[in-house]
Amino acid sequence: MPTLSSAAQKVYATALQEAPLGIYEAAQDRYRPIPASIDPVVIDDQLWESVAADCDAIMKALQKLARFLRQPPQRARARLLFEHLDGLEAEAAAGEHDAGDDLATVRFDMFFAQDDLKLLEINTTIPAMQAYGEMVRQAFAAAWVHESKSTPHLSFLDRHSTAQALLDRLMRLAPNKPQHIAVVARAGDAQKAELLYLQKFWHERAGVRVSCVQPEQIRWQDGKLTLDGESVDLIYRHIFASRIDPKSDFAAACRQGAPIFNPITAHLEVKALLAELSTRAAGHPSEPRPSSWTEAECAAIRRRLPWTRLLRAGPSVLPDGSVIEDFLPYLQQKPLQDLVFKTSSGYGGHGVIIGAEWQTADTQARLKEILKLKDAGPVSLQSFLLAASEGPELWVVQERIRGQKRTHSFLQAGVPQEGRDHYFDVSLFGPDFQRAGGVSRFAADPIVNLGKGGGMAPLFLTSEAERLGLPQYRAKVVMTVKPTIKPR
Repeated sequence: MPTLSSAAQKVYATALQEAPLGIYEAAQDRYRPIPASIDPVVIDDQLWESVAADCDAIMKALQKLARFLRQPPQRARARLLFEHLDGLEAEAAAGEHDAGDDLATVRFDMFFAQDDLKLLEINTTIPAMQAYGEMVRQAFAAAWVHESKSTPHLSFLDRHSTAQALLDRLMRLAPNKPQHIAVVARAGDAQKAELLYLQKFWHERAGVRVSCVQPEQIRWQDGKLTLDGESVDLIYRHIFASRIDPKSDFAAACRQGAPIFNPITAHLEVKALLAELSTRAAGHPSEPRPSSWTEAECAAIRRRLPWTRLLRAGPSVLPDGSVIEDFLPYLQQKPLQDLVFKTSSGYGGHGVIIGAEWQTADTQARLKEILKLKDAGPVSLQSFLLAASEGPELWVVQERIRGQKRTHSFLQAGVPQEGRDHYFDVSLFGPDFQRAGGVSRFAADPIVNLGKGGGMAPLFLTSEAERLGLPQYRAKVVMTVKPTIKPR
């Protein structure tokens, strides 16, 4: 039985349609609705606070490692890790226009390992879903108020509001109190709904003018940003640097330290850098830790990040901390169901191979496509390891975190769908970790991705669920909220 009655589901569906919670399809000039769960994900406050503290420590260690890799003894390693980057991204990785540690937003994607959360990826360049998370939380809260006929003031949800936290962070990063913020994205951006939501939300909350524009519309002259001849005080960048014309005014502004957030930080989110974090925190003798790392940062890495290594021949550190001289034969002896392979530069689930699905037709086809293999026969683990370890694409191997499944009843384009088991993930947003908010996605496939048909679930902490008056539930970690109110 879903949490919301049919009447409340209509309230929920209407709010989601008005937002809209959807992926923009430019060719048809329409939004494809994102499935929205009727069953919230509720997470224990103490777990969330612990994860936020660890993510704060890991983010600091990651930024210290990036600076450490610019030192002459580490440059060969940096070239290996970042060789796929070019243009503005390569310049930023090398520190040619270092924006420092000031990020407006960063997203940590996690899966459950029993009752704990493990970090799988970090997104720092244009992390998305702040608005999606806000849409589904606010829509569900409004539907629940309708369901329970209560009248709680929902302003308490702002404490962990992802859209509000991003606005507050941008306002703090601005050199002066901004009057005009430009949201810069590519034409036909699939996340247009998110950007328009942020435009409206920021204008209503802060009273600032917010323009959604394309990078070629921005001018940079005499140290000033302008749009159609009018001053722009701050830019929220929502376009990959690889899509920016390196000769454009916008590129010049990025290089010269204009107030553009996030700055260009593609090097911070490559999977290989997570492998470096994991390896150096484990104490690899030939790969020293940055001297600036604290023991607390190392402990957070070991606690929150699964065992992750570069997929290269030669010595490596095993999960127990011992060093093995030849890594590839060791991997051949490992149960495939315990491993996940990822291209270092992939995103959105692209370039992820789950070992347990190695023999499926879909995985075999993807392996051949990624490795550009024309052989009609199946791809063996041995042939894959040889090809992947020798490039040109850099790969990492990671301990598989299997996650949890839960039953989600959900709305598909406003139509209720019967509950079924789905994988789900949890993402936490920083860098304001004192009030970190998050989002949750669900999908039938273990690679949880909105672009492949995944959906969004309202994410609440136990304290928020209690104030909303949601039904009683186990006060531990995560659960499906079930109704105490009979559907009308």
